[in-house]
Amino acid sequence: DLRAMAMDGVLVGVMIGLGEIYISPFAMALHLGEVVAGLLATVPLLAGACLQMATPWGVRRCGSLRRWVILCALVQAASLLVLGVFALGGRMPAGLLFLVAALYWVSGMATGPAWTTWVGSLLPRILRPGFMARRSVLTQGFILAGMMAGGALLHVSKKGGWSLQAFAALFFAASLARFWSARVLTSQSPGTAEVEDQKDVAPGEFARRFQAGADGRVILYMLAVQAAVAVAGPYFTPYMLGRLEMDYGRYTFLISTVFIARVAVLPLMGRLARDRGVGWLLRFGGWGMIPVSGLWILSDNLWYLFCLQILSGVVWASWELAAQLLFFEAIKEEERTSVLTTFNLLNSASAVVGSLLGSGILDRQEASAGAYFVLFGLSSFLRALTLIPLRRLSLAGKGPGV
Repeated sequence: DLRAMAMDGVLVGVMIGLGEIYISPFAMALHLGEVVAGLLATVPLLAGACLQMATPWGVRRCGSLRRWVILCALVQAASLLVLGVFALGGRMPAGLLFLVAALYWVSGMATGPAWTTWVGSLLPRILRPGFMARRSVLTQGFILAGMMAGGALLHVSKKGGWSLQAFAALFFAASLARFWSARVLTSQSPGTAEVEDQKDVAPGEFARRFQAGADGRVILYMLAVQAAVAVAGPYFTPYMLGRLEMDYGRYTFLISTVFIARVAVLPLMGRLARDRGVGWLLRFGGWGMIPVSGLWILSDNLWYLFCLQILSGVVWASWELAAQLLFFEAIKEEERTSVLTTFNLLNSASAVVGSLLGSGILDRQEASAGAYFVLFGLSSFLRALTLIPLRRLSLAGKGPGV
């Protein structure tokens, strides 16, 4: 089971590195504009999050968490296949691109809650910090490998005038990786989480937990972070490719740096989670992420941005591992699928609210350098405000628990 989980992490990393990472640049290659490329990173997520609310129903209809996860993986692979077909054809309307991207995200999001419940029933609590950190190293490492291979291919293809064909090759390869991932998932044990034991958490009860429940306070903090980050996050790619006019080589170099930093520090973060507790890890990431966005204002020098991307990789590795472990610890197993499904919806809504605020500022100022600087500074300010809900969390100092 551990080997299968690790291999699935590898293949998901390949899918993200070759496919997901390049959806927004694909929109730029289609000449759909910087605002469309930015919104493409968030708006399809909201559509996908609305549709994935059917996850608890789908799990019951399939009669198994494993069957539902495999079905969603197959749908996600098919959506990448469609992107490859249109890239090969050389044209894709913006509306259709948003629709296919939404299909990609709905299948991915619908996988997450069921996968977390399923894997949580297979992984002993004592193994979670170390194993999940090592699995994240594999996933991030293969995202990096896929992204660097994709960036090299796009760099060469742009000079040769066959960029869209290169995007097609990337999407086809990403689709193949996800189909293979679905095959690997069939080899994992069903686990001990029974479908009939899964409970639905009503919206009213979910809302009450924001005040009284440990899981609700954790989720409220994460929603605040998502909204703050999304004000600027989706627009770093348009900023680099559009405003700074980077070629694919320099763009891939900077994006890859984040993943290299993550891979390098994740083993350390896993040990810190075990020795100092998830609370320490979450606070380190929560404080560390605050200045990262605003620091983009100071310079566009390549080596300055390289150092900034290292900082970003370190703090996000800490925060994301802590968040993943908190999902196991703060949410009851029998409620995990329902709670995480609702979280996906609210998380995507937060991202869209943030990105729409960013797009409004960007569009009003015609995507000027000053408009981007406003986004970066505003995002850092809003990230600082997330320290308020962070202080309300009751996080243990030792061990992987809450």
